[in-house]
Amino acid sequence: MSALEFQTIVLSFFISNIIITIVMAYVWFQNRKRFAGTSRWFIFHILFTIGMFFLMLRKSVPYFVSSVITHSLIICGLMFFYIGLQRFIGKKASYVKVTVYFLIFFLLSIYFSYIFPSTKIRIIIYSLYFVIINSQAIYLLLFQTDRRQRVIYRNTAFVCGLMVILYTIRIVVVFLYTPGTESFLQGPVDSILVMASQMLNIGMTFSLVLMINSRLFLEVQDFANEKEMMALELRKLANTDGLTGIFNRSKIEQALTIEVLRSRRYKHPLSIIMADIDHFKEVNDTYGHNVGDQVLSGIASMIKQHVREVDTVGRWGGEEFLIVCPETTAEGAKKLAEKLRKKIEKHNFKDVGSKTVSMGVAQIEEDDWDEDMIKRADKNLYKAKKSGRNRVE
Repeated sequence: MSALEFQTIVLSFFISNIIITIVMAYVWFQNRKRFAGTSRWFIFHILFTIGMFFLMLRKSVPYFVSSVITHSLIICGLMFFYIGLQRFIGKKASYVKVTVYFLIFFLLSIYFSYIFPSTKIRIIIYSLYFVIINSQAIYLLLFQTDRRQRVIYRNTAFVCGLMVILYTIRIVVVFLYTPGTESFLQGPVDSILVMASQMLNIGMTFSLVLMINSRLFLEVQDFANEKEMMALELRKLANTDGLTGIFNRSKIEQALTIEVLRSRRYKHPLSIIMADIDHFKEVNDTYGHNVGDQVLSGIASMIKQHVREVDTVGRWGGEEFLIVCPETTAEGAKKLAEKLRKKIEKHNFKDVGSKTVSMGVAQIEEDDWDEDMIKRADKNLYKAKKSGRNRVE
C-alpha cells in the first residue's frame, strides 16, 4: 500500500473525527447540566482530532510535533475519555493518576525520539497506553457501577474491549516486525489497523450517545415509577384513616354503596356491623389522647385481623367502626360480631387494661339503600348500649 493510500486513510480518519466531534459538541451542549463527564468526552474528541490533523501533516511539521506532540495529544484525549467515564458513573475523577500517566508517556516519547530514537518502541508504548486505559475503562464500567445500571454501560465496555484487542494485535505485530519501521507505518498491516481504529472510534462515539440515552430513559422510568408510587400513596392516604390504618369514612361508604348495589341486583344477602368502644371518653380523660389513640389503633387492628377477606372495615368516626359483610345474613354477621367482641374483651391494653365494644347488626331488606341499613345498625347499636354495653344487638 503506497504512502498516498496511507495518507488517504489518515485523511479519512481526520474527517470522520471532525464529524463525530461536532456530534459530541451537540451531545455535550444538550446534556452538560444533566450528566457529568460529557464535557470531558467533548475534549477527548477535540484533542483526538487535533492529533489526527498533525498525524496527517507529519511530513510537513517539525519532528517534535510529529513524534511527540501528535501522540501526546491523542493520549491526553484518551485520559479525558476515562475521566469522563468516571464522572458519568458518579465516581471521583483521579486527575493525579492520569496526570502521572500522561507525564510518563510524554517523557518516554521525548526519550525514544531524541535520546534513544526508536519508532518501534514509541508505537509499542503508544499502543500499550490504549490497552491499559481501555482495560481500566472496562473494569470501571462493568465492576464499579451499580448492578442495575450495568446494562447501560455494556456497549461502551464492548467497544473498549475491541480497542484492547486491536492495540494488543498492533503491539504484537510491531514487536515481531523486522523491516524498517517507516515501511511498516506506510504498509498494508498498519493501514488496516488504522482503519479498524477509525471504525472503533466511530463506534465509541455511538456507544457514548447510547449510554447517555439509556441513562435518560432509566431516569425517566425511575421518575415514572416514583410518580406512580406517589400516586398510589396519595390514593392510599385518600382512602385510609391516618390513625388506625383502616379505611376512612369516605372509602367505607363507597364500599357499602357498591355492595348494596350488588346485593339489590343479584338478590344476595348483605349485612353490616356498627361497633362502638364503650366508655371511650373516660380513656381520653383519664390517660390522655395518646393512650386513647393506642386503644383505637389496637381495636381497629384486631377487627381487621379477625374478619373475613371479603369483609371491609372502616372507621366511621370517633370511636365507631363499620364492617361491611357481603354474602352474609344477619345471623352470620351476629356470629362474627360476637367473635370480635370476645376477642376485644379478652385483650389487655397497655395502661388501660381491658376495653369492650357494643355492636349493632343490620341486614339489607327489600328496597333498602345505604342509609336504611346504617340507621337500623345504629339503632341496634344504641339498643346494645342501653342494655348494658359489651353486647351485640
